[in-house]
Amino acid sequence: MDGRVTGISGPTVTARIGGVKLCDMVLVGHAGLVGEVVRLDGEQAVVQVYENTLGLGVGEPVVGTGGQLTVTLGPGLVSTMYDGLQRPLERVRAAVGPFIRPCRDIPPWTPPWSGYSSRTARLGMTWRLARSSGASGRGRSSIW
Repeated sequence: MDGRVTGISGPTVTARIGGVKLCDMVLVGHAGLVGEVVRLDGEQAVVQVYENTLGLGVGEPVVGTGGQLTVTLGPGLVSTMYDGLQRPLERVRAAVGPFIRPCRDIPPWTPPWSGYSSRTARLGMTWRLARSSGASGRGRSSIW
């Protein structure tokens, strides 16, 4: 599921990439900008990029992650402000400064049971912690 950028118009990118499906998450360019496939025509895909495309060029790589954009749900999320990709704004500011730049390795929160594949919560509910593997091998945690 690797491809190349063939055109750019603001936040909309066209790419020649095979093996992706509608609504799949893709990483665009060398910076790994997060995008979503919004149209398919054979191996030509139209991708909506949810980050600044300034500096992105034709011929840069596009990598399908094999999954869709998801958000993490769980305790501890109410007290934090997030951007549209569920990055915690205070942690983004601490990592990259006051101007938001690509930083997809910042998880929305760290659950107290990180590292376990499953754990029974106090109320008798079972939560499964799944790691979706990204194309670069760096996964994003989500609770199902």
